[in-house]
Amino acid sequence: MDHGSCCFYALERRQRAKKYITCLLAGDGTPLTDPGEMHWCAQAFYEELFSLDPANAEASQTLWEGLLQVSVGDRDWLETPLTLAKF
Repeated sequence: MDHGSCCFYALERRQRAKKYITCLLAGDGTPLTDPGEMHWCAQAFYEELFSLDPANAEASQTLWEGLLQVSVGDRDWLETPLTLAKF
């Protein structure tokens, strides 16, 4: 193998090592290093994060209160099907 290829593969190994997760903290702060446990922990975290039920109803309400609302007319216009016709 020539010198350029060796350098390329060494760089690739370093980049791959940076992307590999070696430890994950569980919800209680316990470090997990077993890939199966880390997978379960990450899956549970994202299932809870993206669940339909808000984690804190009061916090959710506070976030929604300050948002502007689209008028009924604008909403109807935004929901019309897209066409190739120019406006």
